[in-house]
Amino acid sequence: LPGGRGQSARRWARPMPRTEAYVWLPVAASEDLTPRQLRVYALISYAQGRGIPVAEAELAASLHHHSGA
Repeated sequence: LPGGRGQSARRWARPMPRTEAYVWLPVAASEDLTPRQLRVYALISYAQGRGIPVAEAELAASLHHHSGA
């Protein structure tokens, strides 16, 4: 459909294996945080959920390889 209202996009969800690691993030986080802040939030949430300690250097390295606004 014309007009750029997103009504013509075809969307689908891919099947997710039970063993695939994931983390749930609140929609509000994606709306309120910058892309860089959202990446850090997701990394910390994932690490907490898996019981993995996270070092500041690891977060910095992740952000260094994924530059963005």
